[in-house]
Amino acid sequence: MVKPNCDYCGCVVPQRQGHINRARKKGLPLYCDRKCAGLGRRKHKTVEQKKKEKKAYDILYRKNNLKRLATEKAKYFQRTYDPAKAAVERKKRMPSHLEYCRKPEYRAKKQKYDEIYRTFGTVRVPQEFKEIVDLQKQLAKAVSTRDGRR
Repeated sequence: MVKPNCDYCGCVVPQRQGHINRARKKGLPLYCDRKCAGLGRRKHKTVEQKKKEKKAYDILYRKNNLKRLATEKAKYFQRTYDPAKAAVERKKRMPSHLEYCRKPEYRAKKQKYDEIYRTFGTVRVPQEFKEIVDLQKQLAKAVSTRDGRR
């Protein structure tokens, strides 16, 4: 009787004939030992390919379990939140936040945001009203500059 070869390393498979027949019938690979079986079943994927597949899986998982994940996160936050510890962390970050708020790019962006959302909200306002508000700001600035309060 001819013994089959290992599908991984090619050496003779030391299995009983019943195991060999069952594997052939089901179209399964035959291995000589556990080491070859483990190596033969590997997917041989690159790290980048595994990361890409994991990312796709995670996106789908989060989409399908959004409500459950959100409630679990909320419960975890309630369980672990320490207001005193959070206050210390906020105070540590405060100087860098103040520095960020003083940057001209941020101030321009913030001014535009305030004009849209705080002054006028979601209501459509005529252009003339916006011009009046701008004129009032300029007048207030001119008065404070003249008085030396700048």
